[in-house]
Amino acid sequence: MKNTITFLLLLISTLAFSQQGQIQFGINYSEDNIAGSDYLITDGNANGYSLSNREHNYTLGLSFQYGFTENFSLITGVSYNSKDVKGGYNCATCYYNDLAITNYFVIPVGMKQRYLAIPIIVQFAPLHTRLYPTIHAGIVNNFSVENEFENEQSYLQEGQFGLGVGYKITKHLNVELQYAYRTAFTKVYQDLDVQPAYTYYEPNKLNTNSVGLRVNYILK
Repeated sequence: MKNTITFLLLLISTLAFSQQGQIQFGINYSEDNIAGSDYLITDGNANGYSLSNREHNYTLGLSFQYGFTENFSLITGVSYNSKDVKGGYNCATCYYNDLAITNYFVIPVGMKQRYLAIPIIVQFAPLHTRLYPTIHAGIVNNFSVENEFENEQSYLQEGQFGLGVGYKITKHLNVELQYAYRTAFTKVYQDLDVQPAYTYYEPNKLNTNSVGLRVNYILK
């Protein structure tokens, strides 16, 4: 992670002092709806956690945008995001009075999963009007900073694609409303997932629908 941040700072410094291309600094916030469920083995047998991703999650951060051409730009930065889940322990091998009890759950509790995210996004803005559409795609590198679930990986990579609309308030200020869809390229948890017979999902994946707002200050 240290090498990634160092590279990011060098890239921003190089682009910021270059003589060509528009430079923007921004602040962004989004509401993130993470879909899907997982069953995660933790005891080396059928026992484990049933996880639900349907929690209120968000992303808050700072962005840096560099325009390579009039239409294409690179967006990066640093964001803090939550990917919290609810988890209930499923003791599939528990016994009570010599009778096997399957699907024994404790009450689900919230578990924090927090990341620092470094996106590398390419954005296309086809029009130069005051109100303009945008299309973007790229990857998001997530580094775990707070985790209440010991089986989580320390690094998560997601692919992102989205559409948006921007509005130029002044010569040096604009605002963009964007929808983004993200899907995980790497596993979220270290242990093997088991798919229960009564649900349908792709194991160990995060699929996120996000609606966000970014306010940009145009430096040059």
